[in-house]
Amino acid sequence: MYIDTHAHYNLPAFEDDRRETFERMRGVGVSKIICPAITYESNWQMMECLKGFENVYYAVGMHPKRVFPVRKDKRVERVVPHIAKLRDEYESRAQVLAELESKLASIAELASNGERVVAVGEAGLDYSLNPGTLERKVQMAVFRAQVEISLKAHLPLVLHVRDAHRDAMHILHMYRTQFRGSAHCFCCGSNEAKEYLAMGFSLGIGGKVTYEQNAGLREAVAMAPLDRILLETDAPYVLPAGFSGFGDKDAACAVPTGFAARRNDSTAIPVIAAEVARLRGITVEEVAEVTTANAERVFFGGM
Repeated sequence: MYIDTHAHYNLPAFEDDRRETFERMRGVGVSKIICPAITYESNWQMMECLKGFENVYYAVGMHPKRVFPVRKDKRVERVVPHIAKLRDEYESRAQVLAELESKLASIAELASNGERVVAVGEAGLDYSLNPGTLERKVQMAVFRAQVEISLKAHLPLVLHVRDAHRDAMHILHMYRTQFRGSAHCFCCGSNEAKEYLAMGFSLGIGGKVTYEQNAGLREAVAMAPLDRILLETDAPYVLPAGFSGFGDKDAACAVPTGFAARRNDSTAIPVIAAEVARLRGITVEEVAEVTTANAERVFFGGM
């Protein structure tokens, strides 16, 4: 059996065949799914969309590329000091920052009391679109807020870090603690892997490991302790090499109408597991057993 520790089944890509997709993933041995939030609104939308599906669990939070700007004007008590400081510094953006305070307070409440909530995330930093100084500061403040939400709620953290490794490490080191959680969509090399592992994180390994050009990632997967590797798809994104969907690397994926590109799903998990096994010189069965135990330990309190 497998656990897909990161997939977005609330997205429109699965609107036409969501139930059939879940049946296919069960057919290849995927027993649990963790669905992380992206936008603020998706925290509630994903729970409503997937409430009829068993063995679906949630990570609540805000993706770093979706924290700025926001539009609504809502003043609330300053519950997150990092955001409050930014609001004072950038009075012209007070509306944006006050709204973020309100959103983070709601996420903190959901993290503590939400049904089937097992983590906080996607939380982190993303500089891939070259954000300006203010947006970077806002991303950092929101990242810190979500780290603190996870620690207060005793929940693991699902990291999203892209083109911002040094700043993310700086923030995480501020807390002087051992974290529990996943470095989602890990695609760096051995040096970065060692940093995340030293802080307590496990490596979220997905379809990128199947591409030969990702030599650093493949080296990191071969080097990392097997009990610190998690499997994920990031469905509907990050297709493995040669994978077209429906659990068959060679099959054509009948993509639902309205979704313009090929679509990934959790039937890719055995393909990712097979590549991890090949890189490490072990059996797929061992990868399945250990990574499932890892996910149970990190997200569900298992031993």
